[in-house]
Amino acid sequence: MARRSFPIAVKVDLIIIVSLVVGIGAGISVLAVRQYTAAINSTDDALGRQAQIIYFSIKNLMLPGEAPVARLFLADMQQNAGLYTSISLYRRMGVEAFVDNDTLRRVNANNAPRGGKIFALRPEPTPAPDKVGPDETNFWEAVQKQVVTVFQERDKGRITRTLDTPLPNNPPCSVCHGADHSVRGVVEITADITTLLRQPRDSAILAGAIFLLLGTVLPLLLTQFLRRTVILPVQRIGEVCSAVAGGVFDRKVDTRTNDEIGDLGRTVNQMVDGLFERFQLSKFVSASTIRSIRGSKEGVRQAATMLFSDVRGFTAFSETRQPEEVVRSLNRILNAQTDIIQAHGGDVDKYVADEVVAIFTGDTRDLAACRAALAIQEELTRNRDAVYGGLAVGIGIDSGDVVLGMIGSEKRADFTVIGDKVNTASRLCGAAAPGMILLSEGVWGAVRARATVRGPYALRVKGKRAPLRVRVLTGMGQ
Repeated sequence: MARRSFPIAVKVDLIIIVSLVVGIGAGISVLAVRQYTAAINSTDDALGRQAQIIYFSIKNLMLPGEAPVARLFLADMQQNAGLYTSISLYRRMGVEAFVDNDTLRRVNANNAPRGGKIFALRPEPTPAPDKVGPDETNFWEAVQKQVVTVFQERDKGRITRTLDTPLPNNPPCSVCHGADHSVRGVVEITADITTLLRQPRDSAILAGAIFLLLGTVLPLLLTQFLRRTVILPVQRIGEVCSAVAGGVFDRKVDTRTNDEIGDLGRTVNQMVDGLFERFQLSKFVSASTIRSIRGSKEGVRQAATMLFSDVRGFTAFSETRQPEEVVRSLNRILNAQTDIIQAHGGDVDKYVADEVVAIFTGDTRDLAACRAALAIQEELTRNRDAVYGGLAVGIGIDSGDVVLGMIGSEKRADFTVIGDKVNTASRLCGAAAPGMILLSEGVWGAVRARATVRGPYALRVKGKRAPLRVRVLTGMGQ
Protein backbone atom coordinates (compact mmCIF):
# COMPACT_ATOMS: atom_id res chain seq x y z
CA MET A 1 0.00 0.00 0.00
CA ALA A 2 1.34 3.44 -0.97
CA ARG A 3 2.42 5.66 1.88
CA ARG A 4 0.26 8.73 2.39
CA SER A 5 1.94 12.01 1.53
CA PHE A 6 2.35 14.42 4.45
CA PRO A 7 3.34 17.92 3.26
CA ILE A 8 6.22 19.68 4.99
CA ALA A 9 4.07 22.79 5.54
CA VAL A 10 1.56 20.75 7.55
CA LYS A 11 4.37 19.29 9.65
CA VAL A 12 5.76 22.77 10.33
CA ASP A 13 2.29 24.08 11.27
CA LEU A 14 1.84 21.21 13.71
CA ILE A 15 5.24 21.85 15.26
CA ILE A 16 4.48 25.57 15.64
CA ILE A 17 1.03 24.96 17.12
CA VAL A 18 2.29 22.35 19.56
CA SER A 19 5.20 24.61 20.54
CA LEU A 20 2.85 27.52 21.13
CA VAL A 21 0.39 25.43 23.11
CA VAL A 22 3.06 23.77 25.24
CA GLY A 23 5.40 26.73 25.54
CA ILE A 24 3.32 29.90 25.59
CA GLY A 25 0.24 28.15 27.00
CA ALA A 26 2.26 26.70 29.86
CA GLY A 27 3.94 30.06 30.43
CA ILE A 28 0.60 31.83 30.58
CA SER A 29 -0.76 29.24 32.98
CA VAL A 30 2.26 29.51 35.27
CA LEU A 31 2.10 33.32 35.17
CA ALA A 32 -1.61 33.35 35.96
CA VAL A 33 -1.15 30.93 38.87
CA ARG A 34 1.75 32.96 40.24
CA GLN A 35 -0.22 36.21 39.99
CA TYR A 36 -3.19 34.60 41.69
CA THR A 37 -1.00 33.19 44.44
CA ALA A 38 0.75 36.54 44.90
CA ALA A 39 -2.61 38.32 45.16
CA ILE A 40 -3.83 35.85 47.80
CA ASN A 41 -0.59 36.05 49.78
CA SER A 42 -0.54 39.86 49.71
CA THR A 43 -4.18 39.92 50.85
CA ASP A 44 -3.45 37.54 53.72
CA ASP A 45 -0.43 39.60 54.75
CA ALA A 46 -2.50 42.79 54.73
CA LEU A 47 -5.29 41.14 56.70
CA GLY A 48 -2.78 39.82 59.23
CA ARG A 49 -1.12 43.21 59.66
CA GLN A 50 -4.47 44.94 60.09
CA ALA A 51 -5.56 42.36 62.65
CA GLN A 52 -2.33 42.90 64.62
CA ILE A 53 -2.89 46.67 64.55
CA ILE A 54 -6.42 46.24 65.90
CA TYR A 55 -5.27 43.72 68.52
CA PHE A 56 -2.47 45.87 69.91
CA SER A 57 -4.62 49.02 69.78
CA ILE A 58 -7.42 47.38 71.77
CA LYS A 59 -4.93 45.82 74.16
CA ASN A 60 -3.21 49.16 74.82
CA LEU A 61 -6.54 50.89 75.38
CA MET A 62 -7.99 48.17 77.59
CA LEU A 63 -5.05 47.80 79.98
CA PRO A 64 -5.50 51.26 81.53
CA GLY A 65 -9.25 50.69 81.64
CA GLU A 66 -10.21 52.69 78.60
CA ALA A 67 -12.81 50.27 77.30
CA PRO A 68 -15.11 53.03 75.96
CA VAL A 69 -12.21 54.44 74.00
CA ALA A 70 -11.46 50.98 72.63
CA ARG A 71 -15.10 50.65 71.57
CA LEU A 72 -14.95 54.02 69.80
CA PHE A 73 -11.67 53.03 68.14
CA LEU A 74 -13.23 49.83 66.80
CA ALA A 75 -16.29 51.70 65.57
CA ASP A 76 -14.06 54.19 63.80
CA MET A 77 -12.12 51.34 62.19
CA GLN A 78 -15.35 49.76 61.01
CA GLN A 79 -16.56 52.99 59.45
CA ASN A 80 -13.25 53.58 57.70
CA ALA A 81 -12.51 50.01 56.63
CA GLY A 82 -11.11 51.18 53.30
CA LEU A 83 -10.11 48.09 51.26
CA TYR A 84 -11.76 45.83 53.80
CA THR A 85 -15.40 44.82 53.56
CA SER A 86 -15.82 44.50 57.32
CA ILE A 87 -13.83 44.65 60.56
CA SER A 88 -15.38 42.96 63.58
CA LEU A 89 -14.43 41.96 67.11
CA TYR A 90 -16.16 38.92 68.57
CA ARG A 91 -16.11 37.58 72.11
CA ARG A 92 -15.04 33.98 72.52
CA MET A 93 -18.71 32.89 72.70
CA GLY A 94 -19.30 34.17 69.20
CA VAL A 95 -21.16 37.37 70.04
CA GLU A 96 -19.95 40.70 68.69
CA ALA A 97 -18.06 42.75 71.30
CA PHE A 98 -19.23 46.11 72.74
CA VAL A 99 -22.90 45.55 71.87
CA ASP A 100 -24.18 44.44 75.32
CA ASN A 101 -23.17 44.53 79.02
CA ASP A 102 -22.06 40.91 79.55
CA THR A 103 -18.36 41.74 79.46
CA LEU A 104 -18.84 44.82 81.66
CA ARG A 105 -20.69 42.80 84.30
CA ARG A 106 -17.91 40.17 84.36
CA VAL A 107 -15.22 42.85 84.58
CA ASN A 108 -17.07 44.74 87.36
CA ALA A 109 -17.52 41.47 89.26
CA ASN A 110 -13.77 40.77 89.05
CA ASN A 111 -12.75 44.36 89.92
CA ALA A 112 -15.11 44.92 92.93
CA PRO A 113 -13.31 42.60 95.43
CA ARG A 114 -9.91 44.15 94.67
CA GLY A 115 -11.20 47.74 94.55
CA GLY A 116 -10.75 48.03 90.78
CA LYS A 117 -12.59 50.29 88.37
CA ILE A 118 -16.34 49.79 88.05
CA PHE A 119 -17.79 50.51 84.57
CA ALA A 120 -21.24 52.01 84.02
CA LEU A 121 -23.61 49.74 82.12
CA ARG A 122 -25.02 50.77 78.75
CA PRO A 123 -28.58 50.29 77.47
CA GLU A 124 -29.12 46.71 76.24
CA PRO A 125 -29.66 46.34 72.47
CA THR A 126 -32.97 45.07 71.13
CA PRO A 127 -33.03 42.48 69.68
CA ALA A 128 -30.10 40.51 71.11
CA PRO A 129 -26.85 40.56 69.07
CA ASP A 130 -26.29 37.89 66.43
CA LYS A 131 -23.71 35.18 66.56
CA VAL A 132 -20.52 35.24 64.52
CA GLY A 133 -20.41 36.22 60.89
CA PRO A 134 -19.50 34.50 57.61
CA ASP A 135 -17.99 31.20 58.66
CA GLU A 136 -18.60 29.72 62.10
CA THR A 137 -16.21 26.82 61.46
CA ASN A 138 -13.43 29.28 60.77
CA PHE A 139 -14.25 31.24 63.90
CA TRP A 140 -14.43 28.27 66.29
CA GLU A 141 -11.18 26.85 64.94
CA ALA A 142 -9.47 30.14 65.79
CA VAL A 143 -10.96 30.06 69.32
CA GLN A 144 -10.35 26.41 70.14
CA LYS A 145 -6.94 25.96 68.49
CA GLN A 146 -5.76 29.54 69.08
CA VAL A 147 -4.52 29.82 65.48
CA VAL A 148 -5.04 32.35 62.70
CA THR A 149 -7.52 30.99 60.14
CA VAL A 150 -8.38 32.19 56.64
CA PHE A 151 -11.55 31.51 54.69
CA GLN A 152 -12.40 32.41 51.05
CA GLU A 153 -15.94 32.69 49.79
CA ARG A 154 -17.59 33.42 46.43
CA ASP A 155 -21.06 34.99 46.42
CA LYS A 156 -22.87 36.56 43.45
CA GLY A 157 -19.68 37.02 41.49
CA ARG A 158 -17.80 38.61 44.38
CA ILE A 159 -14.85 36.93 46.06
CA THR A 160 -14.05 37.68 49.72
CA ARG A 161 -11.31 36.46 52.01
CA THR A 162 -11.84 36.44 55.77
CA LEU A 163 -9.14 36.23 58.43
CA ASP A 164 -9.85 35.31 62.06
CA THR A 165 -7.13 36.14 64.62
CA PRO A 166 -7.59 35.00 68.23
CA LEU A 167 -7.04 37.56 71.07
CA PRO A 168 -5.19 35.69 73.83
CA ASN A 169 -6.20 36.21 77.46
CA ASN A 170 -2.76 37.19 78.70
CA PRO A 171 -2.08 37.62 82.48
CA PRO A 172 -2.56 41.41 82.45
CA CYS A 173 -5.91 40.87 80.69
CA SER A 174 -7.05 38.09 83.03
CA VAL A 175 -6.99 40.49 86.01
CA CYS A 176 -10.21 42.07 84.75
CA HIS A 177 -11.57 39.35 82.46
CA GLY A 178 -10.84 36.36 84.68
CA ALA A 179 -8.42 33.49 84.21
CA ASP A 180 -10.95 30.79 83.33
CA HIS A 181 -10.33 31.06 79.56
CA SER A 182 -7.29 31.39 77.27
CA VAL A 183 -8.94 33.38 74.44
CA ARG A 184 -10.84 36.59 75.10
CA GLY A 185 -12.11 37.08 71.56
CA VAL A 186 -11.45 37.03 67.84
CA VAL A 187 -10.63 39.86 65.44
CA GLU A 188 -12.34 39.11 62.13
CA ILE A 189 -11.44 41.06 58.98
CA THR A 190 -13.03 40.46 55.57
CA ALA A 191 -11.55 41.81 52.33
CA ASP A 192 -13.18 41.87 48.90
CA ILE A 193 -10.49 40.57 46.51
CA THR A 194 -12.64 40.44 43.37
CA THR A 195 -10.87 43.39 41.80
CA LEU A 196 -7.49 42.16 42.96
CA LEU A 197 -8.01 38.78 41.29
CA ARG A 198 -9.45 40.34 38.17
CA GLN A 199 -5.99 41.52 37.07
CA PRO A 200 -4.43 38.03 36.69
CA ARG A 201 -7.67 36.84 35.12
CA ASP A 202 -7.65 39.73 32.63
CA SER A 203 -3.94 39.13 31.99
CA ALA A 204 -4.64 35.46 31.30
CA ILE A 205 -7.48 36.39 28.93
CA LEU A 206 -5.30 38.93 27.12
CA ALA A 207 -2.42 36.48 26.89
CA GLY A 208 -4.83 33.83 25.63
CA ALA A 209 -6.12 36.18 22.95
CA ILE A 210 -2.56 37.01 21.89
CA PHE A 211 -1.74 33.31 21.93
CA LEU A 212 -4.78 32.56 19.76
CA LEU A 213 -3.78 35.31 17.34
CA LEU A 214 -0.22 34.02 17.18
CA GLY A 215 -1.42 30.45 16.84
CA THR A 216 -3.53 31.47 13.85
CA VAL A 217 -1.40 34.05 12.07
CA LEU A 218 2.10 32.73 12.73
CA PRO A 219 1.54 29.29 11.12
CA LEU A 220 0.01 30.99 8.07
CA LEU A 221 2.91 33.40 7.74
CA LEU A 222 5.49 30.68 8.26
CA THR A 223 3.67 28.38 5.85
CA GLN A 224 3.78 31.03 3.14
CA PHE A 225 7.42 31.75 3.92
CA LEU A 226 8.35 28.07 3.81
CA ARG A 227 6.30 27.55 0.67
CA ARG A 228 8.17 30.35 -1.10
CA THR A 229 11.66 29.70 0.23
CA VAL A 230 11.74 25.92 0.73
CA ILE A 231 8.77 23.90 -0.51
CA LEU A 232 8.35 25.37 -4.00
CA PRO A 233 12.12 25.36 -4.72
CA VAL A 234 12.35 21.75 -3.49
CA GLN A 235 9.36 20.82 -5.67
CA ARG A 236 11.08 22.49 -8.61
CA ILE A 237 14.24 20.52 -7.86
CA GLY A 238 12.13 17.35 -7.75
CA GLU A 239 10.57 18.21 -11.12
CA VAL A 240 13.99 18.78 -12.64
CA CYS A 241 15.26 15.47 -11.25
CA SER A 242 12.16 13.66 -12.56
CA ALA A 243 12.70 15.22 -15.99
CA VAL A 244 16.33 14.07 -15.97
CA ALA A 245 15.20 10.56 -15.04
CA GLY A 246 12.97 10.69 -18.13
CA GLY A 247 15.83 11.81 -20.38
CA VAL A 248 14.93 15.54 -20.49
CA PHE A 249 17.89 17.79 -19.66
CA ASP A 250 16.62 21.25 -20.67
CA ARG A 251 15.10 22.15 -17.30
CA LYS A 252 16.99 24.06 -14.64
CA VAL A 253 16.41 25.19 -11.05
CA ASP A 254 15.99 28.89 -10.28
CA THR A 255 19.00 29.77 -8.09
CA ARG A 256 18.44 33.45 -7.25
CA THR A 257 18.69 32.94 -3.47
CA ASN A 258 21.99 32.73 -1.61
CA ASP A 259 20.94 30.21 1.03
CA GLU A 260 21.13 26.44 1.42
CA ILE A 261 18.25 25.91 -1.04
CA GLY A 262 20.01 28.08 -3.61
CA ASP A 263 23.23 26.10 -3.10
CA LEU A 264 21.26 22.87 -3.56
CA GLY A 265 19.69 24.24 -6.75
CA ARG A 266 23.08 25.20 -8.16
CA THR A 267 24.42 21.76 -7.30
CA VAL A 268 21.46 20.13 -9.05
CA ASN A 269 22.01 22.31 -12.13
CA GLN A 270 25.66 21.24 -12.21
CA MET A 271 24.56 17.65 -11.82
CA VAL A 272 22.10 18.02 -14.72
CA ASP A 273 24.84 19.47 -16.93
CA GLY A 274 27.14 16.61 -16.00
CA LEU A 275 24.45 14.01 -16.61
CA PHE A 276 23.63 15.57 -19.98
CA GLU A 277 27.27 15.35 -20.97
CA ARG A 278 27.41 11.73 -19.85
CA PHE A 279 24.16 11.03 -21.67
CA GLN A 280 25.62 12.44 -24.85
CA LEU A 281 28.84 10.49 -24.33
CA SER A 282 26.85 7.28 -23.74
CA LYS A 283 25.94 7.39 -27.43
CA PHE A 284 29.60 6.74 -28.15
CA VAL A 285 30.05 4.04 -25.50
CA SER A 286 28.56 0.57 -25.48
CA ALA A 287 26.30 -0.67 -22.71
CA SER A 288 28.92 -3.28 -21.80
CA THR A 289 31.45 -0.47 -21.27
CA ILE A 290 29.06 1.35 -18.95
CA ARG A 291 28.47 -1.84 -16.99
CA SER A 292 32.22 -2.37 -16.71
CA ILE A 293 32.69 1.03 -15.11
CA ARG A 294 30.36 -0.05 -12.30
CA GLY A 295 32.17 -3.34 -11.83
CA SER A 296 35.66 -4.74 -12.15
CA LYS A 297 38.02 -3.46 -14.83
CA GLU A 298 39.84 -6.76 -15.02
CA GLY A 299 39.24 -9.02 -18.02
CA VAL A 300 36.46 -11.59 -17.59
CA ARG A 301 36.04 -14.78 -19.59
CA GLN A 302 32.47 -15.18 -20.85
CA ALA A 303 30.55 -17.22 -23.37
CA ALA A 304 29.25 -14.88 -26.09
CA THR A 305 28.11 -14.77 -29.69
CA MET A 306 29.83 -12.21 -31.89
CA LEU A 307 28.10 -10.57 -34.87
CA PHE A 308 30.15 -8.56 -37.38
CA SER A 309 28.43 -6.53 -40.11
CA ASP A 310 30.29 -4.63 -42.81
CA VAL A 311 28.95 -2.42 -45.63
CA ARG A 312 29.85 -3.70 -49.09
CA GLY A 313 31.01 -1.29 -51.78
CA PHE A 314 31.24 1.60 -49.33
CA THR A 315 34.55 2.91 -50.70
CA ALA A 316 33.20 3.17 -54.24
CA PHE A 317 30.00 4.71 -52.87
CA SER A 318 32.01 7.38 -51.03
CA GLU A 319 34.00 8.33 -54.11
CA THR A 320 30.93 9.27 -56.16
CA ARG A 321 28.97 11.26 -53.54
CA GLN A 322 29.33 14.31 -51.40
CA PRO A 323 30.68 13.73 -47.84
CA GLU A 324 27.40 14.90 -46.27
CA GLU A 325 25.42 12.33 -48.26
CA VAL A 326 27.93 9.62 -47.41
CA VAL A 327 27.62 10.37 -43.66
CA ARG A 328 23.80 10.45 -43.82
CA SER A 329 23.59 7.12 -45.66
CA LEU A 330 26.12 5.47 -43.35
CA ASN A 331 24.35 6.72 -40.25
CA ARG A 332 21.02 5.38 -41.55
CA ILE A 333 22.52 1.91 -42.05
CA LEU A 334 24.30 1.91 -38.70
CA ASN A 335 21.21 3.25 -36.87
CA ALA A 336 18.95 0.62 -38.44
CA GLN A 337 21.37 -2.19 -37.51
CA THR A 338 21.77 -0.86 -33.96
CA ASP A 339 18.02 -0.74 -33.38
CA ILE A 340 17.58 -4.29 -34.64
CA ILE A 341 20.51 -5.64 -32.60
CA GLN A 342 19.23 -4.01 -29.39
CA ALA A 343 15.68 -5.18 -30.11
CA HIS A 344 17.01 -8.76 -30.13
CA GLY A 345 18.89 -8.37 -26.85
CA GLY A 346 22.32 -7.61 -28.27
CA ASP A 347 24.76 -4.81 -27.52
CA VAL A 348 26.78 -2.84 -30.06
CA ASP A 349 30.33 -3.03 -28.77
CA LYS A 350 31.74 -0.50 -31.22
CA TYR A 351 31.68 0.91 -34.73
CA VAL A 352 34.80 0.58 -36.85
CA ALA A 353 34.24 2.88 -39.85
CA ASP A 354 31.34 1.17 -41.69
CA GLU A 355 31.57 -2.00 -39.61
CA VAL A 356 29.35 -2.93 -36.64
CA VAL A 357 30.68 -5.17 -33.86
CA ALA A 358 27.87 -6.60 -31.70
CA ILE A 359 27.86 -9.04 -28.81
CA PHE A 360 25.08 -11.33 -27.59
CA THR A 361 25.11 -13.11 -24.21
CA GLY A 362 22.79 -15.42 -22.36
CA ASP A 363 21.39 -18.87 -23.00
CA THR A 364 19.67 -17.90 -26.29
CA ARG A 365 22.51 -15.77 -27.63
CA ASP A 366 23.01 -17.80 -30.85
CA LEU A 367 19.32 -17.73 -31.79
CA ALA A 368 19.12 -14.01 -30.98
CA ALA A 369 22.16 -13.20 -33.10
CA CYS A 370 20.85 -15.18 -36.07
CA ARG A 371 17.42 -13.57 -35.90
CA ALA A 372 19.00 -10.12 -35.62
CA ALA A 373 21.18 -10.83 -38.70
CA LEU A 374 18.16 -11.96 -40.75
CA ALA A 375 16.20 -8.87 -39.66
CA ILE A 376 19.07 -6.60 -40.70
CA GLN A 377 19.31 -8.16 -44.17
CA GLU A 378 15.53 -8.00 -44.58
CA GLU A 379 15.41 -4.29 -43.63
CA LEU A 380 18.30 -3.34 -45.90
CA THR A 381 16.94 -5.38 -48.82
CA ARG A 382 13.46 -3.90 -48.53
CA ASN A 383 14.64 -0.26 -48.37
CA ARG A 384 18.02 -0.49 -50.05
CA ASP A 385 17.48 2.02 -52.82
CA ALA A 386 14.90 4.31 -51.15
CA VAL A 387 16.65 4.76 -47.80
CA TYR A 388 20.14 3.30 -47.79
CA GLY A 389 21.52 4.49 -51.13
CA GLY A 390 21.72 1.01 -52.64
CA LEU A 391 24.18 -0.19 -49.99
CA ALA A 392 24.21 -3.73 -48.59
CA VAL A 393 26.07 -5.54 -45.79
CA GLY A 394 27.74 -8.86 -45.25
CA ILE A 395 27.42 -10.51 -41.82
CA GLY A 396 29.56 -13.07 -40.01
CA ILE A 397 28.60 -14.83 -36.72
CA ASP A 398 30.70 -17.01 -34.41
CA SER A 399 30.18 -18.16 -30.83
CA GLY A 400 32.34 -19.27 -27.91
CA ASP A 401 34.43 -17.97 -25.02
CA VAL A 402 35.73 -14.44 -25.26
CA VAL A 403 37.44 -12.07 -22.84
CA LEU A 404 35.65 -8.84 -21.85
CA GLY A 405 37.77 -6.16 -20.24
CA MET A 406 39.53 -2.82 -20.36
CA ILE A 407 42.01 -2.67 -23.21
CA GLY A 408 44.41 0.26 -23.36
CA SER A 409 46.39 2.49 -20.99
CA GLU A 410 45.48 4.16 -17.73
CA LYS A 411 44.80 7.43 -19.58
CA ARG A 412 42.85 6.08 -22.53
CA ALA A 413 41.18 2.69 -22.73
CA ASP A 414 38.25 0.87 -24.31
CA PHE A 415 36.13 -1.85 -22.85
CA THR A 416 35.86 -4.44 -25.58
CA VAL A 417 36.01 -8.14 -26.36
CA ILE A 418 39.01 -10.05 -27.59
CA GLY A 419 39.67 -13.65 -28.44
CA ASP A 420 39.75 -16.21 -31.25
CA LYS A 421 35.96 -16.14 -31.70
CA VAL A 422 36.07 -12.40 -32.25
CA ASN A 423 38.68 -12.77 -34.95
CA THR A 424 36.75 -15.64 -36.59
CA ALA A 425 33.49 -13.65 -36.70
CA SER A 426 35.40 -10.76 -38.29
CA ARG A 427 36.88 -13.11 -40.95
CA LEU A 428 33.45 -14.57 -41.72
CA CYS A 429 32.05 -11.06 -42.12
CA GLY A 430 34.86 -10.19 -44.48
CA ALA A 431 34.11 -13.27 -46.61
CA ALA A 432 30.32 -12.70 -46.74
CA ALA A 433 28.91 -11.33 -49.97
CA PRO A 434 26.37 -8.44 -49.96
CA GLY A 435 23.16 -9.68 -48.30
CA MET A 436 24.87 -12.89 -47.02
CA ILE A 437 25.07 -14.24 -43.43
CA LEU A 438 27.89 -16.73 -42.71
CA LEU A 439 27.64 -18.97 -39.61
CA SER A 440 30.48 -20.84 -37.96
CA GLU A 441 30.16 -24.54 -37.17
CA GLY A 442 29.56 -23.76 -33.50
CA VAL A 443 26.67 -21.37 -34.20
CA TRP A 444 25.16 -23.80 -36.70
CA GLY A 445 25.22 -26.53 -34.05
CA ALA A 446 23.27 -24.33 -31.62
CA VAL A 447 20.54 -23.27 -34.09
CA ARG A 448 20.35 -26.22 -36.46
CA ALA A 449 16.93 -27.27 -35.20
CA ARG A 450 15.40 -23.98 -36.37
CA ALA A 451 17.76 -22.58 -38.99
CA THR A 452 17.55 -22.95 -42.77
CA VAL A 453 21.02 -22.90 -44.33
CA ARG A 454 23.06 -23.65 -47.38
CA GLY A 455 26.27 -25.58 -47.12
CA PRO A 456 28.49 -26.56 -45.52
CA TYR A 457 31.30 -24.84 -47.35
CA ALA A 458 35.03 -24.88 -46.71
CA LEU A 459 36.39 -21.39 -46.15
CA ARG A 460 40.03 -20.49 -45.81
CA VAL A 461 40.61 -17.44 -43.67
CA LYS A 462 43.68 -15.53 -42.55
CA GLY A 463 45.23 -16.88 -39.38
CA LYS A 464 43.72 -20.37 -39.68
CA ARG A 465 45.72 -23.31 -41.02
CA ALA A 466 42.74 -25.51 -41.77
CA PRO A 467 39.71 -24.30 -43.71
CA LEU A 468 36.59 -23.46 -41.69
CA ARG A 469 33.25 -25.22 -42.18
CA VAL A 470 30.68 -22.48 -42.65
CA ARG A 471 27.04 -22.25 -43.66
CA VAL A 472 24.96 -19.52 -45.23
CA LEU A 473 21.92 -18.64 -43.12
CA THR A 474 18.77 -18.14 -45.21
CA GLY A 475 15.94 -18.37 -42.69
CA MET A 476 14.80 -19.21 -39.14
CA GLY A 477 11.81 -21.15 -37.93
CA GLN A 478 9.88 -20.46 -34.75
